[in-house]
Amino acid sequence: MKRAIVLALLLLVAPLVSACYNPMDSLAVEVYLNKPGISYNLAPLKNAENVIIDNGNLVYRSHYDERVGVVLKEVNSSLRVRIQIPAKSFKFTYAHASFKTPLLISNESLERIMALGWKVEKYSFRKGSLYIQ
Repeated sequence: MKRAIVLALLLLVAPLVSACYNPMDSLAVEVYLNKPGISYNLAPLKNAENVIIDNGNLVYRSHYDERVGVVLKEVNSSLRVRIQIPAKSFKFTYAHASFKTPLLISNESLERIMALGWKVEKYSFRKGSLYIQ
């Protein structure tokens, strides 16, 4: 009976825990250097030419592989080092316009439209990325 209750609780909590998953985690490794006695000096990195400072993070590309980014951040007198392959992002832009009008097209006009390369379906026309409905 106890096993059934524990299993039921795990199944109820599992969807909540999965919300903490970040898909970027599989592409990154993060280490906190917080052992007493470890010292570091980030001043040379802050003055380097290929380093970006963003919200307290020092970000730069790896010297060995351009696909790899290194993120350094000071957290509570310790150093956080994250090595990450950035995910690609895509940006799409498209234009959309619409208007309504009565459309009276004869069969002869439909044949001419199809001869021009338009695909005609009932009251909609498609050619490449253009769509008229």
